[in-house]
Amino acid sequence: AGRGVVGRRVVRLGYRMQVENFGDSPNDVLKWTKERDTVKQEESPKMQGKAMGEWDSPITSRSVTEEAIQLSDVRWDGGDLYWLEYRPTEGRTVIMRRSDDGVERTVTPKGQMWDVGSSGEGSPYTVSSGVVYFSNKVDGALYTQFAAFEVEPVPLTPSGGAGYCDLDLDAARERLVCVSV
Repeated sequence: AGRGVVGRRVVRLGYRMQVENFGDSPNDVLKWTKERDTVKQEESPKMQGKAMGEWDSPITSRSVTEEAIQLSDVRWDGGDLYWLEYRPTEGRTVIMRRSDDGVERTVTPKGQMWDVGSSGEGSPYTVSSGVVYFSNKVDGALYTQFAAFEVEPVPLTPSGGAGYCDLDLDAARERLVCVSV
């Protein structure tokens, strides 16, 4: 009985609960503390000796953002909604269309040769009555395409330019107004 009263203590180590019996003498507490610290060191060798946030993590900023799709330049044409969608996994920007019946589809054809945009500021596309006009970053030409059908775009200008921006259809004069960059 010289060792004192034996106590019961619940210790949380990691995600499991451990119940231990120990005496209340300084030597018992010291022994228990050393055993606890040894178990903690064995459970987390990657984090030992490193401050919070300094250990290697399987989650990186690149893994979080590499597949994040970016949306921009939203516009209506009748009951249809159009927008630009940057797809990092494809390395290009496409025109998307959601028809009034809720069906979404990519307007611009698949393949690396189509990348909507320009080197200037302003919108690289416009749409009117289901016809899309856009600037292709790859060849710098201006194209038109029927949005509702899976057809190849038709060039309106020769390739080789830097591209076009601020596209606007002047229906009254039957012309497309834009800035050549």
